[in-house]
Formats: sequence, C-alpha cells, structure tokens
Amino acid sequence: MKKLHKITLFLFSLFAFIMILEHPITYASDAPLIDLSEHSDVNDFYENLNGQWMFFEEELLTPEESAERLDKAEGTLVSIPNSFASHVGKCNTYGTYSTKVKVSDLLLDKALAIHIPYQYSAYSLYVEDVEIGNNGVVGTNGVTHVSEMSPKSGYFKISDNEFVLTMQMSNFNYTDGGFQNSIYLGDSSSVTRTVSNKMATTLFLIGCIFIIGLFMFFFALYRKQERLFLVLGLFAMLIAARALFAVPFYYTLFIPDISWLFRTKLEYLLTELTAMTFIILLWMWYKDNFSKKYYMDLLCFYQR
Repeated sequence: MKKLHKITLFLFSLFAFIMILEHPITYASDAPLIDLSEHSDVNDFYENLNGQWMFFEEELLTPEESAERLDKAEGTLVSIPNSFASHVGKCNTYGTYSTKVKVSDLLLDKALAIHIPYQYSAYSLYVEDVEIGNNGVVGTNGVTHVSEMSPKSGYFKISDNEFVLTMQMSNFNYTDGGFQNSIYLGDSSSVTRTVSNKMATTLFLIGCIFIIGLFMFFFALYRKQERLFLVLGLFAMLIAARALFAVPFYYTLFIPDISWLFRTKLEYLLTELTAMTFIILLWMWYKDNFSKKYYMDLLCFYQR
C-alpha cells in the first residue's frame, strides 16, 4: 500500500512539473523592455512588438497606473502573442498588458504608427497616456463587454526614445480570447504602405475570384444546358463573399457598423453554403462514378 502511495505521489509530481514547463508563469523582477533602438533606417521601420509584457489580471489600469506598476514590476511576466487561457487558465476574463518600448533617437518627433491586424477581444491601446486605438468596449463582465474585430492603425509622436504601451483587454464571447495576434510598430509611411499593400493584394484576389464566378454564373444562365458552370460560378462567388467576412475582416472597411454577432452568423452561413455547393459540384463532376444517394447522404451528414 505504501508503495502504491509513493508511485501515486511520484506521478502527481511529474505531472505538475510537466504542466509548469508547458505553461510557465514568471513573476518579474524588472520591467519588461522591447528594444528596437538598433533599427536605424527610419524610412523603412516596421517591426512586431512580440516579447515580454507585464500582465495585470482582472485589473483595468489607466496608463498612469500601468506605468507606476510597471516600474515596480508588480505583475506577471508573459510572452506575447498568446491567449488568456495560456496566461491565467481561462479565456473569459479581462486585464491590462503593459511594456516599455525603446526606439532609435532618429524617430523622435516623427510620425509613428502601431497597426493591430485584429484581436479576438475588445481592447484599448495607449501610448503613454494617449489612446491611439480601440476595438469594441472593454468590460469587466459579459454585460459591459462589447466584442468587435477589425484591423486598426493608431498614429502618434514621441519626445522620448523610451515609452510605455498599455493595452486594456477583455473577452467574454470567444473561445480564444486574449492578446493572440502580433501588433506592429513603425514609421507612419511604412505602416501605411505595408498595410495598404496587404489589403490591396487580398481584395484583388477576392475580386478576381468573385468576377470569375459572376461570369460563369451569367454564362450558365444564357446556356441553360451548362448547369455545371452555374454551380461552379455560385461556388466561386460564395468563396469570395466568405473571404470578405473572415480573417483579416476587411468587411469592416466597407460596412463599419455591422455587429459582431451578425458578422459571425453570416460567416458561418457562408461557410455552410460554400461547403454544400462544393458537394453538389463534386456530384455533377463525378455523377457517373458515384450514386446520387451517396452525395445526398454526404450532404445530410454535413448539415448535422
């Protein structure tokens, strides 16, 4: 019996040790600092802000409070990007992330920008004591919290090469809440150029797929015997429409007032319709090799 207790204790200790290795929580002795001062090319400066941040769980600190607590190293040192679940073991919570950033003296009094592609959380981002970006409404519970996901860029100037970033964040809707995606710092022209190029490329591809689908759809309407082109055109248009409402959520540039809940339902609906159309397309392509009943069963299984 004593041997069994020793084995149980050993296994429990081993399991606890593995969990600590997988999810380390480090309590800081010094304020975290992201040092970008070696980047001297101020006309082509665009870097992510990944690294060590201080996390204050279930506290929405003002920038002044955040800077004070940061200097005293009163918080939990975490690695960004990562989720609430990795930091505190739960996804529905709120808190404040904060870190210091050091840049080259050549960037003083120049127009800088921070780009936040999207986050699965509501947030408010501050540089020193100035808010430069927000998404949704940060709250302490599901009633006060309002979700929203859209790419944002905030512009600012600095008079000191070292400054404090404060990110208030909350999540009570998503299964993957937290500071999950990288944010980027750069001179304003580099940030604008990089973001615009990525957006233009994505929207160009979406537009091409939609136009091809639209052409095949109308072609099939004039040649009614070409039903395959009708389904293929519909499939292409659905792919393009869904891509507009999926990551990185460029629909917000055209429909900024759409609610998060409606957007999510619309994305799921478009996903279902796209998959169903693809199954029908497969049946039309290979109907001589597979029975119609097989595809109907597959369609019914997918709808479940």
